Amino acid sequence: MIQYSNQLISSDIPAPPNVEDLRYVDEPPELTFATANQRHRRFLSKDDGRRGWQSTLDHMVDVDEKPTMIFRNPAKDMLTLAITGVLGGKLLASVRFQSAAEIASSIAE
Repeated sequence: MIQYSNQLISSDIPAPPNVEDLRYVDEPPELTFATANQRHRRFLSKDDGRRGWQSTLDHMVDVDEKPTMIFRNPAKDMLTLAITGVLGGKLLASVRFQSAAEIASSIAE
């Protein structure tokens, strides 16, 4: 089944190409999806500068036992790409957005 809807999202989270079951939630701002493509992390690192996202590392690292990669833009906003599991031979992943202001306030607490 294919379902379409229009929704104004509060964050500019880039979606990788060729994914399935793409979903957005607003709190926290996050996209989740399934993919058979092993190049899932390259869509941001190869962003060609349009959005300015750059990876903080050249590989994924385990964070809470999930392969994770962090991206930052010139405004110091952050995207966190995490592989959350495998289902039916497809990787389940999420991309979470945090603004620079959110990050600064969480550090100050």
